[in-house]
Amino acid sequence: MKTSAVILMIGLGIGLAGCAKPDPNSPSGKRHAAFEKIGEANKALSGIFEAATPDLAAAAGPVATLKAEVAILPSLFPKGSGPESDQPTDALADIWTKPAAFSQEMKGLAGAVSELDAALAKGDVAAASSANADLGKTCKSCHSKFRED
Repeated sequence: MKTSAVILMIGLGIGLAGCAKPDPNSPSGKRHAAFEKIGEANKALSGIFEAATPDLAAAAGPVATLKAEVAILPSLFPKGSGPESDQPTDALADIWTKPAAFSQEMKGLAGAVSELDAALAKGDVAAASSANADLGKTCKSCHSKFRED
């Protein structure tokens, strides 16, 4: 019976370890919060552009969120805040070992958000839809290179 209890406790410990949340004031915690907002904005945009008649005015809020979060995102990856830190993170060490490549991805993300914002400002549904698809590809590109699955 004691062995079963020990196995149960180890299993619970492992399960709870996977649920660890970063300190919200740590770089990892701030990144997590920023990416949560980015994810929510992207989800809202997907809903807008999946509609039969996309409401471009409804995209203003999610795009404003993206612009704000993308502007601070590069600053949320200071040296020492990666996998070697004591905080949970999905960030790969390549962010810090390949800073030029990561910087390019961040610039690409900012550019994709700007393109979407410009298309929305023109009221061009086709261009905005295309820019939103490109934004998704940009996110996916960075995740494939710099995020642990």
